Amino acid sequence: MLDPQLLRKDLEGVLQRLATRKNPQPFLDEAAFRALEAERKAIQ
Repeated sequence: MLDPQLLRKDLEGVLQRLATRKNPQPFLDEAAFRALEAERKAIQ
């Protein structure tokens, strides 16, 4: 499981590390995450 705080602080780093896995798969939809984060910030 990925830590939400880590995703918020270092999304690019997390994406780079996910890409280095033995069988890289699209575990995280970057565009969807960024959209959800923007929505969350707007609501707060």
